[in-house]
Amino acid sequence: MSEFTFVEKASTALSFLEEHRFSRVRADDFLIEYQNHFLGVSLFFEPRTGDLDTRVFRTADQAEKFELGLFAAWIGDKNASDYECFVVGSNDGLITAIQKCADGVSKNLPYLLNANEDSFARLKAFREERASAMAVSWNLPGILQRAEQAWIENKFSKVVELLSSVERHLTPAQIKKLELAKKYAA
Repeated sequence: MSEFTFVEKASTALSFLEEHRFSRVRADDFLIEYQNHFLGVSLFFEPRTGDLDTRVFRTADQAEKFELGLFAAWIGDKNASDYECFVVGSNDGLITAIQKCADGVSKNLPYLLNANEDSFARLKAFREERASAMAVSWNLPGILQRAEQAWIENKFSKVVELLSSVERHLTPAQIKKLELAKKYAA
């Protein structure tokens, strides 16, 4: 980054926040943070990996930061993935990514400004549910395979244990198999 600094570009891109009573509270080489009385927005660049990440948080709970893309998905923004973490490999890519992050903050700012403590509690639950669903989707094929093997071996209590853990993700045929396993295990 010879021709500019991250802080200069990020400050310029996020300066619109000052019109909404935000103040820049932190500006390090690779982190810039704005806050108002309730809400914080941070933009972080990791030069070793090229990751650029935008987070939002309650100023009262700075340890609990949420990705802007997650917030956008929670409010139903169809373009939520546009605000996910960017990976950049050049100065031009970084400049473009900083502007995209700022545009995402700007687009979602009305929703952010209307958020309250309860909103952030629901956002946290949404993040946990999404993480759980992702873990299930990664583990589902293995669980189904182990349940099928247990079925073949007539280990019906194991089938019940395995399939019950992912019951809401089962097909109608798999649910029927679970019901039969429950009968045989009893």
